[in-house]
Amino acid sequence: MKAASINTPQRHPLAPKASDSKASVSQSAQGKAPASFEEILHYREYKPCAALQPYVECYWQLESDPSDTTQYRKEKVLPYAFPEMIFCYQGTSSIIYNKTTKQELPQSFLMGQFEQYIYLEYQGQLASFGVKFKPAGLYQLLKMPMKDLTNKTIPLPQVVSQVGAT
Repeated sequence: MKAASINTPQRHPLAPKASDSKASVSQSAQGKAPASFEEILHYREYKPCAALQPYVECYWQLESDPSDTTQYRKEKVLPYAFPEMIFCYQGTSSIIYNKTTKQELPQSFLMGQFEQYIYLEYQGQLASFGVKFKPAGLYQLLKMPMKDLTNKTIPLPQVVSQVGAT
């Protein structure tokens, strides 16, 4: 069954608001004033089929604008209550916890709820697809306690081996 697109333009749920001047700390390789996060990233959201709606809030796709030549970006991400399964199919990215602890993100991972802000860093072009679960949806599907994911990202192969062992 094909997921229906949500036609209302929305920003990525992890993206800062354009009006929040403290949210974006970006650098351009040419020293130019960088475009805002929302100007260079294209976000599309899709509704899940009826059978998955009790568990899945939406599917999303996020791609950077190919015309953007900024080599490095660092964006502040506010606390977030929805766990997500994310697949990065272009670009490299990392997150920074507590302003100092940096973690490179794998190509596929689960991201839990965050109780404090983090920074997302990425280089070059970025393209990813995600499944945004309802707060208890991931637990209902995988029986993985949400406390095990709070303030964490876990590579998807590790999650599959943990779920398969139970």
